[in-house]
Amino acid sequence: SGSNGEVTAGTNVTVQACAKNGWHVDGWYSDLEGQNELLGEDVTISTDKTTCTITNIQTDVTVYVKFAKHTYREPKSWIWTKTESGYSAAAIFICETCSKQVQSSPVTATKTFVKEATCTSAGQIEYIASVTFEGKVYSDKKTGETIPPKGHKLSKTPAKPATCTASGNKEYYTCGMCHAHFADNGGRTGIAQNSWIINAKGHSIASRVDKKPTDKKEGSIVKGCGVCGYVEDRLVIPKKKLTLNLGKSAKLVSNARGCTFTLANAKKYGKYFKVDEKTGKVTTKKDYSTKIKKSIPIKVTVGGQTYTVTAKIKIPAPSVKITRKKAGDRYRYTFKYNIPKADKIKVRSNLKGMNTKVVDKYLSQPKSNADSYINLDLGKMKKVKFKIVAYYGKNVSETRVITK
Repeated sequence: SGSNGEVTAGTNVTVQACAKNGWHVDGWYSDLEGQNELLGEDVTISTDKTTCTITNIQTDVTVYVKFAKHTYREPKSWIWTKTESGYSAAAIFICETCSKQVQSSPVTATKTFVKEATCTSAGQIEYIASVTFEGKVYSDKKTGETIPPKGHKLSKTPAKPATCTASGNKEYYTCGMCHAHFADNGGRTGIAQNSWIINAKGHSIASRVDKKPTDKKEGSIVKGCGVCGYVEDRLVIPKKKLTLNLGKSAKLVSNARGCTFTLANAKKYGKYFKVDEKTGKVTTKKDYSTKIKKSIPIKVTVGGQTYTVTAKIKIPAPSVKITRKKAGDRYRYTFKYNIPKADKIKVRSNLKGMNTKVVDKYLSQPKSNADSYINLDLGKMKKVKFKIVAYYGKNVSETRVITK
């Protein structure tokens, strides 16, 4: 080379072309239009086309340089580098025309989960890097770490026995994360939804005597479950004995539901004693034309069992009023009474030596009168105990006891 581009003939000349940023040397030509490429044995062009050397130059030579913009497509490759937080990545770009290689600035890759880890299967992490080069965004992915399975987080449901009306369950375990169910606390044996349910057993219904009857109290029959105590029905068993005064009525049982009543030889007692076979109501009538049987058996069937109720009929003791008055060295006892339908009354006492003939003479009529009194010497006794009964044909009343 020389000043003003002049060189000595026979020397070598090297021309260097400097392209602006984003441009490259596309070629060397002998014409301005770039139609004729500069060729020859004495012409040497560098590989990157930035220099042109002409050897043993003899005459004036004019050379032209053609510049062109770099053309980059998708990155040829990516460089991934492991970091403390994950990965960084840079893209490698190559110009399609000049093959120039350019590396982008490294960027921090974004961590994403391609697959979340579950209780039983592993998860997978993926990293995504995005670089901006010459106004365009390019991205690449890299498979990251494998996330081990989380394992089940089990909670126990204790076993609960089934009852007659409520279902129970076997012991089982439930994962709070995946909601799967297992028979064991290790999560090894999976079970289907609701397979742990134990159905309610249902009642075991049977009838039994809950309370036995007595002479004075009713009993009961319970129809219910012998397991849980549930009562489906309760029937009343009548008392063993029923006592009522002639002329009165009474119920054999407080609740006749489920009961049937049978009176054997009903015609025999028909004049004064009747039983309603459905309700168990006993009705009596003051009819003294026959001998009244004072103990009558009645069959009561309830809950498939038959019980005997003994009805005891009483003829009420006569109603008598006695007054006592001092009469000299004796006491006068005056009787006042009126016993309808009675044939007679009979008065006796605990006073020794009392003249029963005199007593029967003045105190036997069914209705008292002015002569219905007796005079008694009490001696050392202070009071006399009188026993009085009434007679109705062949029937005798209960005893009235009066102490005066």
